[in-house]
Amino acid sequence: MTDSGLFSHLLDVRNSEQLISSPRKGDIVETFVYSELLKHIDYSCKQPQIYHGKGGYNFCHRDQIITKCEK
Repeated sequence: MTDSGLFSHLLDVRNSEQLISSPRKGDIVETFVYSELLKHIDYSCKQPQIYHGKGGYNFCHRDQIITKCEK
């Protein structure tokens, strides 16, 4: 999912207090950041690649990696 608003709505997170206390707050914020990165890359004259993978403890943590653009 790349829409943090829809994601929050589906989780019934309606305000900042609910976001702060939500066990899914990291997922919601990560979704927001990822969607913002996609928007900025779309409008950029340089086109970096974004890769994502799972890592961390039991491979449950996702990471986004942005490659450097060549001039």
